[in-house]
Amino acid sequence: WPWVRNSYCCRGGSGRKKHRVRALIILTTHNPLLLNYTRPEEVRIVRHDPELGTQVTPLHQVQGINELLKEFGIGELWYLLGEQALVEGKKP
Repeated sequence: WPWVRNSYCCRGGSGRKKHRVRALIILTTHNPLLLNYTRPEEVRIVRHDPELGTQVTPLHQVQGINELLKEFGIGELWYLLGEQALVEGKKP
């Protein structure tokens, strides 16, 4: 499960003008508790299928995810369903 987050960092040292630099941070985890601190638009589900290759599904595009998130955290859904069932829109 990668957690992709775009953010801005400040660079600059003593006597230098500070400027903002856009950074992309990718964090992978199998820890469901950590996923509970993310937003659906920050999470990508990455699966590998021997025939189809690597597939990436943004969590916020999973059918019915908004309804599920009214009752469960993202980490809870991952733990209860697993990535395949989650992508298929199954319910716990």
